[in-house]
Amino acid sequence: MLIAQLSPEMLKGVPLWLVSAGALLWITNECFKFAQNLKGKAAEPPNEQLHQSHKALTERVDNLEKEIRDVRREVKEKHEANQQHASARSNTIFSKMEAVRLELKTDIDKLNTEVNKLPERILEVLTKIQHLGKR
Repeated sequence: MLIAQLSPEMLKGVPLWLVSAGALLWITNECFKFAQNLKGKAAEPPNEQLHQSHKALTERVDNLEKEIRDVRREVKEKHEANQQHASARSNTIFSKMEAVRLELKTDIDKLNTEVNKLPERILEVLTKIQHLGKR
């Protein structure tokens, strides 16, 4: 019913009022934004929450550093144990090599002695063959 009572003459000022109201709302909104920018924003997240997350991260870093120290210590101990084991192994190998070398030297000396006796034995055999041939 109210709309039926509106005449074209009454509607002439409505667009002007709508534009004015929109401009007023826009200006008000920009003023509020400006005031907020001057005031500054609150820290996101709040300082209490930042402190808690900093504390949690600090604890986590401390735990990781402790674990790294433990791992380094274990690696160092294993390395030292491996070095000792390798030294013992190499000593065993070197002593076995020395024993084999001495044994080979003894065998070579025996062989040299026998090879040096060969010409004398050949002469003995030839002499025996000669004596057998004369009989």
